[in-house]
Amino acid sequence: MSVKWYVKLALEWFEKRIQELEDLGVELADAMYKAWIEALEMFNVWALEMTYDQVYRLIAALKTHWGDARLDAYMTPLLSFAAPSEVELPFDEEGYSAFKRCIDELLGELEGKLRERALQLSQLIETAMRLGSPIIIRCY
Repeated sequence: MSVKWYVKLALEWFEKRIQELEDLGVELADAMYKAWIEALEMFNVWALEMTYDQVYRLIAALKTHWGDARLDAYMTPLLSFAAPSEVELPFDEEGYSAFKRCIDELLGELEGKLRERALQLSQLIETAMRLGSPIIIRCY
């Protein structure tokens, strides 16, 4: 399969998934984040059929399409791993393992950020309770 095919598939999937999440009442930023996490899981499947160069170009195309600076932090580990090459390398077992490790590290970073936000929320709630302030929590 060509990179164009993967990019087209990915963009169609993202737009559809983000719209589905928004229809369920999820804010756009959260919908993009959730769709991105799901996409990382999909990369495990796509990576089996792609060369390093194709992976790099797919990621770059998705990043360009979104135009969201927040994604830079999420993309950096993938972009540094899947640097463009002069020749297309086969995605052998070693390459796939390295790519999988990269995705696992990336998911770990994102999980850490979520844990940090949860801690901040917990501290905010404690402070509000001590001050006797009302606490309003919205769930989407």
